[in-house]
Amino acid sequence: MELEIADAGRQATGGDRSAYLGAAIAAGAIPSADTAAATYLAEWQDDPQKSRITLADLAYMQGGIQRPPYGNHPWAPGAALFYTGKLAERALNTPSVAPPGEIYIWSNASTQALAIAIERATGQTWADFIAASLWQPMGGGEAYVQLDHPGGTAQAYVRGFREMAYA
Repeated sequence: MELEIADAGRQATGGDRSAYLGAAIAAGAIPSADTAAATYLAEWQDDPQKSRITLADLAYMQGGIQRPPYGNHPWAPGAALFYTGKLAERALNTPSVAPPGEIYIWSNASTQALAIAIERATGQTWADFIAASLWQPMGGGEAYVQLDHPGGTAQAYVRGFREMAYA
């Protein structure tokens, strides 16, 4: 039962991707959901497939980004996204496996890429931007995000909005 609750919480957080994008648009940091993600993700500008992914594609999990395979050890590609201390690098280098906008692929790398784009567009950490634009206006209490290493990248697909070092 505890596993189901933890999974449900993580899924609920992931479902807020459109709200995160909408908040960045409302703040004037991003002109439109149809903006190319590569506008903010220079790492994707020269990639013929990734350069066509829009921010909406990432929010809707239709960017064609692979769902890294998970295994029963911490160094499986999916688990390594979380545990290596190189979250941004691994997320942005996750391969494309389908053209953008064509199919739904649940991928934490898509959520993470969207969060990185929002950070770069707003000039704020993901945690600070989401806290100020969504969480605090809703009356949310104390909350945290998990970082891939102290001072590092926030995992955009786990609960909370205030930075906390990954232990």
